[in-house]
Amino acid sequence: MVFQNYAVWPHMTVGVDVGFPLRMQGRSKKKLQMVLSTLCRRGAACDADPAAARRTLGTEEVSQKSRMTTTAVDVKRDVAIANRVLWALGLCTGVTASLGHASLRLPDRPDRFLVKGRGYKVDALAAMRPEEMVTCDLDGNLVDGPPGATQCFEVKMHSWMYKLYPEVQSVVHVHPRYTVLMSTLGQTLKPMCQEGIELVARPLPVYPHAKTVVNDTEGEEVGRLISGFKAVLLQGHGATTTGANLEEAVLNMLQLEEQAKMNYQALSALGPDYPSLPLEYIDEMRNRPPMGELPHFKEAFARAKGQPRVGGVWQYYTAQVAQDI
Repeated sequence: MVFQNYAVWPHMTVGVDVGFPLRMQGRSKKKLQMVLSTLCRRGAACDADPAAARRTLGTEEVSQKSRMTTTAVDVKRDVAIANRVLWALGLCTGVTASLGHASLRLPDRPDRFLVKGRGYKVDALAAMRPEEMVTCDLDGNLVDGPPGATQCFEVKMHSWMYKLYPEVQSVVHVHPRYTVLMSTLGQTLKPMCQEGIELVARPLPVYPHAKTVVNDTEGEEVGRLISGFKAVLLQGHGATTTGANLEEAVLNMLQLEEQAKMNYQALSALGPDYPSLPLEYIDEMRNRPPMGELPHFKEAFARAKGQPRVGGVWQYYTAQVAQDI
């Protein structure tokens, strides 16, 4: 280990430089600080003053513009994986391989979010890596990111969703083919199957433009359209979904595209008057007692300490795409 009395990158502290490989290994904040404290003491890189030591370790603000929390480092991998999952699910492949982005609000900085940017050597969702994610504020300004990278061009769509809805923790935007086609045809998506049925139980709001959403006026309009929904359609362009976490936002998009695909198939087979699942079927699904209250599940659910997790789609695809990061 070689110690230095300056930072390699001018916007970083010595501690951030030294701790980079540890953070890339997914070390916890507590473990990171413990290791760096030991190394700094041994290398005489920080003095006995705790405040000075914290500054050296990069745990206090370097500058208002470039501040980077440990949590941001920890969740970069999650955001990179979510972007890869969008590719693995077929939501951004072929001509749309670089079109789209998943973002996540920072848990310890609700005025910041991480998102796939632009300007990478290989700008494709399937190739995203943790260190390539960029940090933005709620005005869409770039706070932190790798050299040469910028925010995603439609960052205002993300920033306005986070600004308007404190409960939103994740936003996804892609250009799924069936969803785009149905919006171009002006066809309302109707409930066709269980998966995503609540998303389309009511007609979804539509942003009546195909242009890229790049300024505050456009971002705010799209943001306000989604109020009360988990998805908004951008006519001839794509869709944007929200969620309480990356899993929900990504799977909302997957289920939206499945509903759009089945709507298109029904439209092609039977014309515009094709049937769909009636509202009373949806109400039946909503108004059922919890499964754990059913006699044959009570004992099993009690042993499992609640209803077993059923999110296998997310677990499967995240495991598949994360093998090299």
